[in-house]
Amino acid sequence: QKGPPRPEAKLEHKVDIQVVEIYCEMVRDLLADRKAGPPGGLEIKLLPDGPGVKSLKRPCSNYEHIAEAIKKADQNRAVGGHALNAESSRAHTIYTVTYERTISEGDSKEVIRSRLNLVDLAGSERTEKTKTVGQMQKEGIAINQALSYLGDCIQQLSEGRKTISFRNSKLTRLLQGSLTDGKVLMIAAVSPASTCYDETVSTLEFAKRIKTVKIKVTRNVTADPIAALRAEIEARRQELQNEIDELQLQLASGGDPVAMAQLQQALDQQRQETMELQEALEERERELTESSADRARRTQEFSAMFRRVAGGASMKDPDAITLPHLRNLNPDP
Repeated sequence: QKGPPRPEAKLEHKVDIQVVEIYCEMVRDLLADRKAGPPGGLEIKLLPDGPGVKSLKRPCSNYEHIAEAIKKADQNRAVGGHALNAESSRAHTIYTVTYERTISEGDSKEVIRSRLNLVDLAGSERTEKTKTVGQMQKEGIAINQALSYLGDCIQQLSEGRKTISFRNSKLTRLLQGSLTDGKVLMIAAVSPASTCYDETVSTLEFAKRIKTVKIKVTRNVTADPIAALRAEIEARRQELQNEIDELQLQLASGGDPVAMAQLQQALDQQRQETMELQEALEERERELTESSADRARRTQEFSAMFRRVAGGASMKDPDAITLPHLRNLNPDP
């Protein structure tokens, strides 16, 4: 639809927020109870917007709801102190805000969907400077490794390669959609201290590399979101099927055991992705049919849950908390 909607058209807006962190290659939901999460973290699955996790979505009807969710998530983040930073982030954090606008006019409907990823990357660490040992040293290694893999993906994108190694880490898999379809803006935090010269140069080079990446942006507008999702499922299934057909031709010409293993892996991947996309389709159908009253009810449930976590007080008034409580607990031994 071109131009603004006509006065007789019905407009409906939906905003949700999700917050996860990647801690030692485990994806954790920062809006959920830590004790209720799976021990190995959330599993990354293929979703309509690309690889993602099924974490809690907090419905938001105003900015206060977004701020409340961010504050709750920040209290759950993994932090720790070392020689350079008393409150160092021990994980990479992704805040995802999803906006959806539906324009209904008679029998026609148009859905516009947009997603904003705010990514707080933990800074790279050098053990000789941070003086970390034990679990904190392992955390630093995981942080550096994920940043290295992200740098590799950005390098490959800047070179225009067709195959990008997004699967090397949880961070790059979750950012795959943003790095291949959208706009990317990076804010680099550097230090003027001479002792941090190497880190500053490395950070600036990282940011410079991002500027060379050219990402195409597609207009995410559909008249029938469910039909579009079904078409996407079929397109992905066909893409993987073409790969399987090519491997089968290679097998027909000779019994290469490597090709046989690749074929089996492709078949397993096809089955897994088909199941994940089918689940995503069912979830999307529920989201599209959810009424305003149901979203309002879920919003109240989230607010009540956050108050219970905060000792029964409002998140806006920390002084009102009277029950004993502990926050920002880090699972380090």
